[in-house]
Amino acid sequence: MSLDSSDRAQLLRETIRAEARRIDRQRSRNRRQAFALRIVVVLASATTTVLLGFKAQGGLGTTLTNVALACSATATVVLAWEAFYNPRSLWVIEVNHLAQLQALDRRLADMCARSSRPLSDDDLDELRDAFEGLMAAHLAAWTSLRAQQAPAPPPLNSTASPNSPPPST
Repeated sequence: MSLDSSDRAQLLRETIRAEARRIDRQRSRNRRQAFALRIVVVLASATTTVLLGFKAQGGLGTTLTNVALACSATATVVLAWEAFYNPRSLWVIEVNHLAQLQALDRRLADMCARSSRPLSDDDLDELRDAFEGLMAAHLAAWTSLRAQQAPAPPPLNSTASPNSPPPST
C-alpha cells in the first residue's frame, strides 16, 4: 500500500521529530555529564591542594595526606572517564544535529503551510534526502570523534618486514 503525499509528509515530520526528541535527550544527558565530571575534577583538585597545604602533625597529618592522595586519584580516574567518553564533544555534536533537525522540521512545516495542495513527490523526496543527509552527517561526526580516541588500525596494504610473522590463513 502506497502512502499519499499528505501521509508521507506527516510520516516524515513524525520521523524528524522523533529523531529530534532522541537527540535532545542525549544532548541533555551529555551536557549534565560533562558539567558533573568537570565539577568533580575541580573539587578533587582543589581539595587535594588544600589538604596538602595543611601543616598538621602526627596522625592527623598522615590522614590529611591520605585523603589528598585519594582526591588526586579520584581526579585522575574522572579525567580518564571524561577522555574516553568525551561527553562535551558529544554534546556539541548533538547541539549541531538538533539545530539542523529543527531547521528541517520548520522547512517542512513552512512548505506544507504555503501550499494549498499536498507537497509533490519531488519535494518530499528532497526533504527525505535532506533528513538522510543529516543522519549520515551525524553518524560521520560521531564516528570521527570515536576514531580519534581509538588506536589506528594497521595498514591494509603494507609490505611485510623481514621480522614480521607470516600472514595467517
